[in-house]
Amino acid sequence: MRLAGMCGAIAALLYSTAVQAQCTKDTDCKGERVCTAGSCVDPAAGAPPSDAAAPAPSESAETAGKSVESVSADRPAGERTVTRRHSTGMMAGGIVMVSLAPIALLGALVSSLQDSVCDITYDSYGMAYARDDCDNSGQTYAFALAGVALLGAGIPLIIIGAKKETVPAPQATLSPWVSAQGGGVRLKLAL
Repeated sequence: MRLAGMCGAIAALLYSTAVQAQCTKDTDCKGERVCTAGSCVDPAAGAPPSDAAAPAPSESAETAGKSVESVSADRPAGERTVTRRHSTGMMAGGIVMVSLAPIALLGALVSSLQDSVCDITYDSYGMAYARDDCDNSGQTYAFALAGVALLGAGIPLIIIGAKKETVPAPQATLSPWVSAQGGGVRLKLAL
């Protein structure tokens, strides 16, 4: 029964990848071709490609952290923009900090349990008495404070680092120059 379910799931997955659209935006098509209804077609003679006809970028590409190109309304029509994370390093650091926080809180719990077990000791007659040399409260508070600090710093780092920003797409421009002494080509990179 499980084997049949797994085969059905694999078949559905393979079918869904086979029927995916050929393109999602004009930049997926080669040359002057444009994306229309999920397939690359030649543009109509004399008609400029419409941005309204192109489907919006899929959310799966955005959630996977891939760059998504788009044309912004507040920028010139020829300038492309790219959507990317604010800082992958900040996000990764936040994930590490949040991952270490439970370990620190577990250390606080273990230290507290050691302190409570150590406080009660039995003498040779079976009588319980409290000991004064088992004070782990400083260690307990240090672990608890470290766990809270790791959570308090890690969560904002994840949120800020994962925030999507729209930035101009990288461009390379070649421009010739000529002077009385010589000439050449200048390469300008806008990253």
